[in-house]
Amino acid sequence: MKRATIIQQGMTKITKVEEDSISKPGILRTGDTGPNVMGTGHMGGAQHGTMRGQVNLAHAPPMAQQPQITSVGSEPQRALVNTIVVGHEAIDSARRQLDTRMQFPELGTDPASLKWKETTMDTNKQSVSSQLAAMNAATAQVVTLTSGPQEDVDHTAVGAAISTITTNLPSMTRGVQTIAALMDDSMSGDRLIGATRQLCDAFSDLLQAAEPEKQEQPRQNLLNAASRVGEASGGVLTNIAEETEINTEVQDVLLGLAKAVANSTAALVLKAKNVASTCETEDQQNRVIGAATQCALTTSQLVAIAKVVAPTIQNPSCQDQLIEAAKEVARAVEAVVQECQLGCQDEALSRELGTAATDVTRALNDLLNHIK
Repeated sequence: MKRATIIQQGMTKITKVEEDSISKPGILRTGDTGPNVMGTGHMGGAQHGTMRGQVNLAHAPPMAQQPQITSVGSEPQRALVNTIVVGHEAIDSARRQLDTRMQFPELGTDPASLKWKETTMDTNKQSVSSQLAAMNAATAQVVTLTSGPQEDVDHTAVGAAISTITTNLPSMTRGVQTIAALMDDSMSGDRLIGATRQLCDAFSDLLQAAEPEKQEQPRQNLLNAASRVGEASGGVLTNIAEETEINTEVQDVLLGLAKAVANSTAALVLKAKNVASTCETEDQQNRVIGAATQCALTTSQLVAIAKVVAPTIQNPSCQDQLIEAAKEVARAVEAVVQECQLGCQDEALSRELGTAATDVTRALNDLLNHIK
């Protein structure tokens, strides 16, 4: 059981802490035993996949730009840059791997042949789904770990999250190739391969945005890259037929609830700016504005993480990342309320601010309840 702590605001002050007990559904099976090969009937022995064809260099994707390390000074930063370089190489290798199609000998229609195909498809679908969940959770972790000032970023932890992505990607790519080769029509296989290429491109963008030197660029660049990872992973799941109507509905509701948090937070930020205009000192005014700005940033982060983990939200690690993002918003709301309490002399504005803060808390709790 996981426990998510969300603050409760009163009209102008924080009244109590509410703890929601979050129950975690089980993780998808990883399918680590591999396909069961049956050799009776028309099979004539074990079925081994072979790789045929050549890479068409005319259509090869451009090589990813490698990070510049001229101004990266600390040892953890240099280690992160090296991890990103290796990660780009792994992504490029996965792209090239997708340019060849796996082929199997023609399968018979006897029960043993059909059973082998079904087992192989199911095993690889489960493995791909599990690997996507791990990579989505790691992507969300990259977003969370890079949210603070550059000097406070745990570059070692960021590197570990990136390594999780780039070590799962090759195996996931092989699973995708197997599924595509066993699909009943080649067009479905082509769509799956295309969706996986888009995922590789999204991961490449994420790694570029996560480079230490890029941290000086707008935060939204990284959030946008992470959101594209979520969209692309959802595309892969859809094309391997692991996206059911129920799962799609859960995702849509989840993203709608995250948007509701964003809308309520935007209203709170506006109320905080109204309070700032009444502050007696410039220092207090700046503190209120700073807290409101941070609240807006953490909410943008929450929305991005929701988009990342939505396709694999049944995975506990993905749930944990979204819960942590919600708690960050709750802490930011608390900071806004506290700063406004110190600087606001207008009782009407204080009441309006308290109401807005309560609305954010309610939206956060609705989001957390949906994860249960």
